[in-house]
Amino acid sequence: MAVSVTKEMAFKKKLEIITQSRGVAGWHAGDEMDKRAQQALLKRGYKYIDHRAKKITAEDFKAFELLIAMDSGHFMELSVLKSRLLGIKKPNDGLPRIIKFTHFLNPPLKDTDVPDPYYGTQKDFDKVLDLIEQGVEKILFNIENNDNLNLASN
Repeated sequence: MAVSVTKEMAFKKKLEIITQSRGVAGWHAGDEMDKRAQQALLKRGYKYIDHRAKKITAEDFKAFELLIAMDSGHFMELSVLKSRLLGIKKPNDGLPRIIKFTHFLNPPLKDTDVPDPYYGTQKDFDKVLDLIEQGVEKILFNIENNDNLNLASN
């Protein structure tokens, strides 16, 4: 859902950014977006819902400046992969930077996770979409204002 929201909001703001979604494991690789996620996005007018799950690769660590994790488990897994693949000891040394999405919520929720709606109901997907819209708005605001995504505190 976050990629759909980011692409749409960036397009409206005339920002040229590359955004993609990856999983830390390949369980759903090749699967299309959950129907409930599609429904939540379509209900709010988002058009980009043709998404297939992909697993993160070593090339992704070289291609992107920033990796945003939706939860603590993914943050830790990305940190371990970065260290292993690039030989970097601390998660925020060098590129790509790794940060939790909740850093961009207002107020920042650094010690919590974006809930996984997969085992929930349509309402859970709608609630997660609320969080995604709020966080993406701040990310794009920071990009527009060359604010280095306000990462100094991480």
